[in-house]
Amino acid sequence: MVVEVRYDADIKTARKALDNDWKAARDAMRQALNKTAAKGRTQTVRTTQAFVNQGARKKVKQRQIRDRIKLVRANYRLLVAQIEMRAINVPVSNYHATQTGTGVIVQTPRGPLSIPGAFLAKVGAGHRGIFLRHRSADAWPRRKHRESRRVQSGAHVGKLYRPALPIDEVFTAALTVRNTDREIFVEVERVTDKAWPIELDRAIAFQLRKRGMT
Repeated sequence: MVVEVRYDADIKTARKALDNDWKAARDAMRQALNKTAAKGRTQTVRTTQAFVNQGARKKVKQRQIRDRIKLVRANYRLLVAQIEMRAINVPVSNYHATQTGTGVIVQTPRGPLSIPGAFLAKVGAGHRGIFLRHRSADAWPRRKHRESRRVQSGAHVGKLYRPALPIDEVFTAALTVRNTDREIFVEVERVTDKAWPIELDRAIAFQLRKRGMT
């Protein structure tokens, strides 16, 4: 998902306020766009976290989401800032799951998600997960899991080791924020539209002081 932050028409307002100084106007626009986009990114993190954590047993932290959201800053030549969001793969075990005769059904924010051939299990470290055997279809993002065991003989008797198991933990990219997620777009646009005139006025005032025009 990409959200563009741009207010091209306001370059005329900035030029007029700065006595038709084109360079100062572009500098003011650049500063204001980056400040506004930063606030939009913060709102994107908050709104995405609320969306992903709907009905979740284990909550995704803001830090995990923030790492997947990039702010592309505006520059003097290109007066457009962007908020780019990459895929967030969430363990399906974060949500309420039910074991059935044919697999597992998970209640995600997008509705019930059926995973044929999967099973619920609790591993040695106490982590509860949803797993697929290697022979299952490769349609699901996974993470290999190993359970600790102790060496039974030889020089290293009693030491822990992690043998490879024929299972993979299931993740889902179904919660990736998409351009169709209007609730996120609406919130980001609300925040950026509110912040923009304030940030533009501050940037113009800074340029006036910088050039001794006040």
